[in-house]
Amino acid sequence: MDYNLTECQIKNIDAIVRNGGLEFPELFAVYTSGKIGPYYIQSTVVLDEPQSYQDAIDSIIKLISDSIGDNFDNISGGATRDWPFSAPVAYSIPKPYTILYKEDKIIGADMNSKTVVHVADLNNQGSSVRDMWAPKIRKVGGTINDVFFFVDRMEVEGIKAIKEAGLKSHAVVKLNESAWDYLLETEKITSHMYDSLIGRIKNPEKWAEDMLLSPKGLQKMNELLHSADDSVRTKARKILNTGYPHIKNDILIGIENL
Repeated sequence: MDYNLTECQIKNIDAIVRNGGLEFPELFAVYTSGKIGPYYIQSTVVLDEPQSYQDAIDSIIKLISDSIGDNFDNISGGATRDWPFSAPVAYSIPKPYTILYKEDKIIGADMNSKTVVHVADLNNQGSSVRDMWAPKIRKVGGTINDVFFFVDRMEVEGIKAIKEAGLKSHAVVKLNESAWDYLLETEKITSHMYDSLIGRIKNPEKWAEDMLLSPKGLQKMNELLHSADDSVRTKARKILNTGYPHIKNDILIGIENL
């Protein structure tokens, strides 16, 4: 099977899986956006193995070099999960480094009149780059054209957000159909997991609606909404009110009829 993956991509996917960074919860995972999906991804697990961490940093550096060469001045990283990737990349290239915080705080190299490359750990919905990091860089007089992720979940919203920020996105690991093909063929995921992943790629909204309105999905939503843990109940309400408000009533009626 042709996965359309480079040796570098495969090496980093293997490292994420080997270190427990890819999880498939029963039925669905709840994301901070209120959307649901078939998996969790944690890119920073590569820090658990020195060689995996080194490979990740080397891969980002190579991706930057292959994509834009040396045509930039600074590297930035946003609080806080970007820092384990952005700092060693800046040190190794080397380039002046700037640390960005969510609040009105910036530490490190001056970005005024500089072309800045932002290095991040993971692209989910792209909102942090669009709404915080790119505006902060531009506010102090910097120019940003490119953002480099270690992992990109290839979500429609995430791709759109980066484009809205006026940026070009690059990623070492892209969780697309080629990645899932590889993980299925190497028996790192089951055929059931694969079918769910591909189904969501083809039609994310239909996948979510079918899942939430299925008997098992309704039962899980009922459990989440009545959990003793307030944070779990908050996530469940976010699914209804933010993630999928157009089927909120259908879900609640379905729960009543269980």
